[in-house]
Amino acid sequence: MGIQLCKPAGNHHERRMKKEKVLSPDSIWIGVDLGGTSAKVGVVDGQGRVLASHSIAHAGEKSELAVVKRIGTCTTHALRKAGKTIFEIVAVGVGAPGGISNGCVIQAANFPGWKDVPLADMVRDELRSDLPVVLVNDADAATCAELWVGAAHDGKGASSSSSGRAGHPSESKKKETNKKNKAKKEPVKDLVLLTLGTGVGAGLILGGNLVSGATGTIEGGHHIVCQGGKPCPCGQRGCMEQYCSATGVVGLAKDAMERCKECGTATSLSKHDGPLTCKQVFEDALSGDETALGVVKEMCHFLAVGCINFMRIVDPAVIVLAGGVAEGKSGSLLLANLRAEIKKETWTCLPTPTRIALASAGRQAGIVGSVAAARMLCIKSISEGNSFAKL
Repeated sequence: MGIQLCKPAGNHHERRMKKEKVLSPDSIWIGVDLGGTSAKVGVVDGQGRVLASHSIAHAGEKSELAVVKRIGTCTTHALRKAGKTIFEIVAVGVGAPGGISNGCVIQAANFPGWKDVPLADMVRDELRSDLPVVLVNDADAATCAELWVGAAHDGKGASSSSSGRAGHPSESKKKETNKKNKAKKEPVKDLVLLTLGTGVGAGLILGGNLVSGATGTIEGGHHIVCQGGKPCPCGQRGCMEQYCSATGVVGLAKDAMERCKECGTATSLSKHDGPLTCKQVFEDALSGDETALGVVKEMCHFLAVGCINFMRIVDPAVIVLAGGVAEGKSGSLLLANLRAEIKKETWTCLPTPTRIALASAGRQAGIVGSVAAARMLCIKSISEGNSFAKL
């Protein structure tokens, strides 16, 4: 993501006043969700509520100048709908696909021809303001949304395992209650978001700070969960994406169908017209098809291995599951089986307190998340005694 800092922000009193403004529930922000099909802009308050929004489809025109112009037009409309002016805005957050570094989109599959586009500067110039503009990867924006107003904030989802040590008698109910109450009062600062869609993405927040890595290419979907496993287009074998994405689930289902064919076992998975989909696999599992349910359990085994890896390495308070595979009834089935697999596979020497939860930031998570990222970095910058023009 990258932060470019400018001159010192002044004395301690001035920095405190700026921080109070940033933290105020009445503060007003602009959030931009730049997707492959449209640009969406929202006016967001200091509590993460979208006051108004506006979107414009790209309609095939995806040059950087056209997209930035679209963001400017959306911003104008969103501000007008919210009854606000640009002079009331604290900062602008922009969530965009692709590799992000120092306010630039390095490249993005959804925007062919984009290379080292200084999007943060371009948005600031389009808005004709000197507002701080924070540019983050869209997956990181979704992670920030879950931390601020989503699953990490609202405390949804039970612990992934029993409150006591797995495999050992649990502690007294009084101690468990005290621990739960204490956990509720402490804000979450360490979170992992796994997006389970066509591929698998990962976002990471540690100590309240968004982690992007040395080169901005944290690829959680390509950490290995099965040694010598399925080949991945990335060049590795056994990547999480090959087992836990929608595409991966279909692959597991096809393997299961082949086994059924060999042993003469009937399965609903073989009765669908057209190419099999992940949605159909989960629907069949929910309908009681044993083969489909076995596929879901197999997928959850590898997802559990991945989650446990994150637990051991970064010790998150919450792991949040987002994306199409984790939505609706499929998400509920996924969550139940994942928790069971984690309980079966996790260590027994210590408790496993990490909560596993489904994403709950809502349909405008991209807008809210880009603001959450901007807010997070503004607070950090002010606390370190810096002002900024570009984050």
